[in-house]
Amino acid sequence: MSRLCLAGIRLAALAVLGLIVFNAHADETGRGAASTAQQGLAVVTARCTLCHSDDLVRQQRLDRAAWTRVVDKMIKWGAPVSPEERELLLRYLAASYSPTADDPPPRP
Repeated sequence: MSRLCLAGIRLAALAVLGLIVFNAHADETGRGAASTAQQGLAVVTARCTLCHSDDLVRQQRLDRAAWTRVVDKMIKWGAPVSPEERELLLRYLAASYSPTADDPPPRP
């Protein structure tokens, strides 16, 4: 292979590596925040609204500790929430429905 071709391959590999690193740190820079919120909303819709109205979720204004107690109680009572979904739920609920949250996000 020519040097020019090898240089092009190296450059492409570096670009791909850069994209991988960028995406791996997306949550830290805020780019992944929307995705995390969307995932949290999806878990609320899939798990919480099986038994509760979206109004019940939206009217709550709880801090992380209170949401943890509520979510753990629901899991204990049989809510089908995996450990990964639990963490997503807690992050989403504490950020979106806390005493200091602005307007609640869209309905689940």
